[in-house]
Amino acid sequence: MANSSDGARWRRSFSDMVSLGGAAIAPLRRGLAVLLSALSDRAQATFARHFDGGYDPSAPDGPGLRGDGGMAVRKRSGG
Repeated sequence: MANSSDGARWRRSFSDMVSLGGAAIAPLRRGLAVLLSALSDRAQATFARHFDGGYDPSAPDGPGLRGDGGMAVRKRSGG
């Protein structure tokens, strides 16, 4: 009959190997997440550049640096 501690030792050894494997894969997962995020940002910019006629990547983002975006109204009739 097998020793009862053999099963416990095997489970503990297997658990240790799984923990080490997870620790080894963690940096790869983080790197993959960063890579996919960068690809997503680049794909979004490329899509906007090709399909949005008003896209200007060098346009300033500050509200004071752009016009108000409104249209000038010349005549108004009041009733």
